[in-house]
Amino acid sequence: MRAAIATARRSRTVTMPAPVNGLDLVSPFTASRPGYALLLDNWICREQGLVTRPGYEKTHQYASPVRRMFSYPGKLIAQTDNYFADGDQILTTVSTGHGWAGARMNNAGLHHLFVVNGASQARVYNGSVMKIAAIEGIDSRELTTVVEHNKRLYFADKAKPIIWYLPHDAIAGPVKPIMLRSNIGRSGEIVALGSMGTRLLIATKNQLLAYEITDPSHVGGIAIAGVVDIPEPVSKHSIKNGAILTRSGLLQIEELFASRDSEKAIISKSRSIDRVTISTSETVESLSNQLILLLDERPAAGGIETIQWVRSDTGGWSRFKGLEKALSWVEHEGALYFGTRDGKVCRLREGADEDRPVEAVLCARPERFGSTAKKQFLRMRPMYRAHKPYRPLIKLLVDHRALPDGVRARDYSTKYWKWSDVKWENMPMKWMREYTSEREPWRSVRGNGVEAATMMGVRTKSQMELTEYDIIYESGKN
Repeated sequence: MRAAIATARRSRTVTMPAPVNGLDLVSPFTASRPGYALLLDNWICREQGLVTRPGYEKTHQYASPVRRMFSYPGKLIAQTDNYFADGDQILTTVSTGHGWAGARMNNAGLHHLFVVNGASQARVYNGSVMKIAAIEGIDSRELTTVVEHNKRLYFADKAKPIIWYLPHDAIAGPVKPIMLRSNIGRSGEIVALGSMGTRLLIATKNQLLAYEITDPSHVGGIAIAGVVDIPEPVSKHSIKNGAILTRSGLLQIEELFASRDSEKAIISKSRSIDRVTISTSETVESLSNQLILLLDERPAAGGIETIQWVRSDTGGWSRFKGLEKALSWVEHEGALYFGTRDGKVCRLREGADEDRPVEAVLCARPERFGSTAKKQFLRMRPMYRAHKPYRPLIKLLVDHRALPDGVRARDYSTKYWKWSDVKWENMPMKWMREYTSEREPWRSVRGNGVEAATMMGVRTKSQMELTEYDIIYESGKN
């Protein structure tokens, strides 16, 4: 009798949280990491659940790619291959359309936008006119990037380990140098500048320096606060929101300088996303505490695939798909904008992608659902909060027999299987009919195995939230 009870067929219902910790494509596939995902496209990780990304609408069309955008009070300045423009108004033409960086400063009650790129003459915009900057003491074509720090503009020299600065509260006049040679180690090339509290941040190819500055023109008015070795920063736009984007991932600056242990490894906050070959990058902080990394990947087949990696307030990473032509991002007056390769300026907002539904798909990391026994999976029910009709998608991938397209094959293997043996499915799969209820009905799923990866998706024209999902399986002998 005891043997019969021990082997009886049992049914169990398990509730799983949405994978709000974000993507993990680095850990071995067989490692159990609840709360993480293998595929997370067009979702934003929030503490309460996953939220579909906003849709977008086009706000302006230019004739050439929108390579950079700059926020100015009441205006969104776009930089294309040939000119800077405010909507239909061309502010100034430029001979070089790449590599522009900008900083804003309030001078005499008037906002100014100062831009440099290390090839063309620096420009300054006052809200109505953009003109060549009146800088004395150096050819402004030698200045590669600029940052505003405590009411003063600082510039990086293109060829020398020198930081130039203007007088306090000035947007023109003579510049003076800060010589960095004695503080810079193996590389003297300045890659990026940043400002964090009282510190001016200077990144070279392999170091990050922090200076405490009160008045750089006086003895004792500038002091080095710290130097730390780092992987190579990605670009001149790498320092943002208290972090620096390097070839090894996103590093928190406070943590870098807080650790004095040279033997302690530098840990990237983006270690859970797949390692990519980065050629360019932009970083943007939104009002909802997102950090968007615009990365150009170079697949083995050649060409360039642009993907937006999004780090949210939970620290979880996801990807924005359907925006492959995006070249630049900027926050402007409470909204996020992006510029595209075909000259569009678009604004993220609640709704669809120019009347096309947003397709959000996820594949959670494999789970054993509280038991190491072999299971027969029967039903699944996701918990959505939706205000408008949507089309759902559900699939169960059992014991690694199939994985969705978009999950990279890696070198991990076990005694039972190898990544090279996995067969990849094409996406998207067949979408179901429209639903409107917050709690979906139970859906049949099929599969026999020890563990399974849950795959879900929605096609929607309104933002919606996934909080958790229920799954029913049977185990034991009949």
